[in-house]
Amino acid sequence: MRYFFSFVLLALLSQSCIEPVEPEFQYIENILFVEGLASTAEGISFVSIRQASTEFGIYQTSFLEGASVSVENIDTGVQIAFSEDRESYVAPTDFVVNPGESYKLIVDLPDGRRIESNAESTVDAVEINDVQINYESELYFDEELERNIPGHQMRVDFLDPVNVPNYYYFTYRLLEDLKFCERCYDGILRDGSCYRPPGFRNFPDYFDYQCDTECWKIRFPESIILYDDQFSDGLNIENFYVDNLPLYTRTNALVELQLWTLSEEAYRYYKVLKDLVDNNIGFNAPPPTPLVGNMKNVLDDEDFVFGRFSVAAASTIAVFIERETLTDLPIEPILPVVFEPTLNSPYPPPATILAPCNESRYRTAIKPENWIDNE
Repeated sequence: MRYFFSFVLLALLSQSCIEPVEPEFQYIENILFVEGLASTAEGISFVSIRQASTEFGIYQTSFLEGASVSVENIDTGVQIAFSEDRESYVAPTDFVVNPGESYKLIVDLPDGRRIESNAESTVDAVEINDVQINYESELYFDEELERNIPGHQMRVDFLDPVNVPNYYYFTYRLLEDLKFCERCYDGILRDGSCYRPPGFRNFPDYFDYQCDTECWKIRFPESIILYDDQFSDGLNIENFYVDNLPLYTRTNALVELQLWTLSEEAYRYYKVLKDLVDNNIGFNAPPPTPLVGNMKNVLDDEDFVFGRFSVAAASTIAVFIERETLTDLPIEPILPVVFEPTLNSPYPPPATILAPCNESRYRTAIKPENWIDNE
């Protein structure tokens, strides 16, 4: 899963071509990109910190480890620490922000710099009235795979509050039933990692390791989905297109759709990012409007920091999707299951067939509230 929301601008910065193009802008080595979100919904809040660099003339960014990250409630003074997890910093699972209260992001870097955001106030959530999820055998054409991709199209209904400017961001979690938690190519699983024992040759292409408990894979959107009520104030919005849900696998799935209500400043910021991506604008091209964030180095005004911290009021609706009876070809290849031998195994002990469902932003052993088990 691509951590798309974490910072879309990074994709533009990291673009490389077969024939390098001389940059038309002054590239700043080691500049920081900080992107954060705090939500009224559990399990959503995160912070991404990346640093720009060049290697062999190619512009790139890398995750900055070892930072101390927290979100402070301006009204109460309480700070909640985030923990490092797979190239991001995530909040405790029960962390939420409260409507009507203000928050700011605080980042202490390993080199002593302190990065803070401006305070952001939490607005009221707007409820989702209904969601429609319809299956299509030819949902869209994938140029890379050179074939039509099957999947579901998702649309929603919601009532826009009257006489109040509203700025919306749609996102979701797609949870898929996960049976195998590890696949080791040309090696075996020991102590939680895949490795090739010395002296062994002629390994199978891979070994599969079944999850040692119930487990779900989590996917997120690969696009920015925005809407504002400039021309629909107070109206009942019906059949609004949200996104396509490609058929990655034929396992059952649960989609947890969220409608975020943002501040106008946050909306404008993400609108610029969306325009950059949707219009395939290169990094040398000026953005259609200035990309103004709200992060700063509190110890050095000259140290510019890209990015933004936003708070979002969220409403959620969940829909279970039965996919095991579908016959169309999914995106992910269907490969035979190959278990490591347990009797008379030639490999170093202990023989292993199970792998843990390691809790992360992209995987959970916590059964989703609206999951439906097969009878």
